[in-house]
Amino acid sequence: MSKLSLRILVFITALLQFMGPVFTRLLGQNFDDPKSSPKIIPAGYTFAIWGVITFLAIAYGIYQLFGKSLNKTLHEKISIPLSLVYISFNLWLLASAKNWLMVTVIIFVFMFLLLTVVFKEILKQKQKLNKIENVILLSQIAIYTGWCTVAIFANTAAAMNFYGCSPDGTFGTVWQSLILLAALCNSLYFIFEFNRSKVYIVTILWAFVGVFFGLLANTEIAVLAILTISAIIIVLIFGFLPENKLPLFYRKAL
Repeated sequence: MSKLSLRILVFITALLQFMGPVFTRLLGQNFDDPKSSPKIIPAGYTFAIWGVITFLAIAYGIYQLFGKSLNKTLHEKISIPLSLVYISFNLWLLASAKNWLMVTVIIFVFMFLLLTVVFKEILKQKQKLNKIENVILLSQIAIYTGWCTVAIFANTAAAMNFYGCSPDGTFGTVWQSLILLAALCNSLYFIFEFNRSKVYIVTILWAFVGVFFGLLANTEIAVLAILTISAIIIVLIFGFLPENKLPLFYRKAL
């Protein structure tokens, strides 16, 4: 594809992503089906982060189409995977609206893998970004990836609940606890992979805090609440503590 074609592709897919929720509503969304709502789904207010993500994406789509100071080498490398992320968002919305929850998990994993590729490439060239690109590109991808880091597991929990795993009782507490632990491990691993990006870490905290407040609307939450608070504290420690004060095994990894 030509350089202009890549720019147009990013712009169109970012625009479609921005308009995606409107199109999905017209098709008949059903995101709030109680059958697919386990206890560890983040509180409703946390999903406002999608508005931030899609706004920054369309801002970048417009900027890279006309911006003269654009880092052209970086843009060319990330155009295809980033466009696929934007397209996948709409596919995820459609699958969610139709309650194809196993499909939503697959799509979310695909999006996350693409985002890790894009994020790493941006971090490699971070010093070449100007102030505008730091906001509408680097921050966009850090937020997008941070949210997906945890949301993959919330989405998995929703699918498991929908297909018959009860969130109640001992069994419900066990499988949801395991998902929370998996989300925490995933977060800690990628905090290291993404050079302890502060925007990325804050977004992960946003997701876990949302899970905690979402739990407050349920019963039998003691174990899950303790795990979630522990996850928040651990992310704060590993994300913001000076490197020389981190546990030895983690410093070696860094």
